[in-house]
Amino acid sequence: GTVYIWDGDLLKKVYDEDNPVVEVVGGLSSFAALRKDGSVLTWGHPEFGGDSSAVHSHLQSGVLYVERRSIFDRGFIAWKANSTAVIWGHNKKGVPLESQIVRAEQVQLRHTAGAVLRPDGTAFCFGDPKTFGDSSSVDLVNLRSILCPRFA
Repeated sequence: GTVYIWDGDLLKKVYDEDNPVVEVVGGLSSFAALRKDGSVLTWGHPEFGGDSSAVHSHLQSGVLYVERRSIFDRGFIAWKANSTAVIWGHNKKGVPLESQIVRAEQVQLRHTAGAVLRPDGTAFCFGDPKTFGDSSSVDLVNLRSILCPRFA
């Protein structure tokens, strides 16, 4: 369908007859629009996921759906085929997350860090090492699920 974007003093129309928007995911001052061809367009406040330039090339095709988690309100996860997760945004302190493009079974995101469970049962953490963003001292192998504390 047609989506209109209010960007300051300018009203923009996001529409392409051959490639319409099929879903819009929004949150705190930023949005992501999934188009029919599987590409994603983002806009809004750069520190709330509106700037996807770090992962732009991965959002040009093949995206199945986009999600924003309520506890991680400053970014998005775009899911592609083969369980590929494209993650971008900023943590609660306004610091950019290391953008991730990974095969994932599960993604957990919290205010300042995130964790990814891979299909092979291994996991890794990223983000603020003061919370759970640094897992270098632990072997995260043979896992079936991951859970991150709400206030990590």
